[in-house]
Amino acid sequence: MFWVKAKETALRAEREAAVFHQRFEAGQYAAIYEAAAPAFRARLSQPDSDKFFGAVHDKIGACETPAAALTAFTNANTSGTTVRLRYGLECAGGYLEETLVFVEARDGPQLLGYNASSPAFVLK
Repeated sequence: MFWVKAKETALRAEREAAVFHQRFEAGQYAAIYEAAAPAFRARLSQPDSDKFFGAVHDKIGACETPAAALTAFTNANTSGTTVRLRYGLECAGGYLEETLVFVEARDGPQLLGYNASSPAFVLK
């Protein structure tokens, strides 16, 4: 039973990640922030979030939309359910590796964390 629920949760998170990537490419950083989990918004103000996503996008340039996550890990415990998705994207400025963490909420997955790494961040 857990396997089925975990797979469904991961699929919902992947759909939300696709929305994230569309908004990221369009520079709709405020929309990303507004859709994020309260815990994400508590750690980072909207202006700082906009600056962060803008800086990542400025360094790496336009990226191809990923077909699917390279890995997906679902964790369920008494604190809730999270899904960690790892992506590898080919971008104008080089390869970008992303990790997006979503928390399952009443209205669906919400962004809880985002990490991006690329050699372009060091070289530019």
